[in-house]
Amino acid sequence: MNQHTNNNAHLKSFTVMEVIVTMVLSGIIIAAALSLYLNYFNLVRLKNNQMNCGKENLQFYQIFKHEFDQASVVKAMEGQVTLLEPDKSIVQYEFEPNFIIRLRKDQPDTFFIKVNDFEFVRDEITMNCKIIKMELHNCGEIYPVFLSKQYSNDVLMNSRE
Repeated sequence: MNQHTNNNAHLKSFTVMEVIVTMVLSGIIIAAALSLYLNYFNLVRLKNNQMNCGKENLQFYQIFKHEFDQASVVKAMEGQVTLLEPDKSIVQYEFEPNFIIRLRKDQPDTFFIKVNDFEFVRDEITMNCKIIKMELHNCGEIYPVFLSKQYSNDVLMNSRE
């Protein structure tokens, strides 16, 4: 015996208007949150790029200065510096318009740094390079570089022979 005692029972539910209003408000909140997230992400990416620019300049400068200081002989020509290290290995730098190539033991490194005003001064006795001046341009910033080399008496005596 099936008896349907309450055919007019009401189920509690939301009206279509309430569902639409909820969806519109959720969409507005999600759009605002996404906009804030994208702005923050772009700001972080910009700061990261700026830090990487300075990092590449610093990395080039530290490597170049170390090898310049350690070199027993430094030869410079227009757009090129050759360093002869004490172990007789050769490190060569080529300064191109928008990048620098470092070649050491047939392994190239590339630094994406623009170099302007590359100058060098040679020693009168040995004709070896003793001063290098240049400006590094990267990410709209200018970084001046000035390196000076003091040659040992052995190098000076060997160059006279």
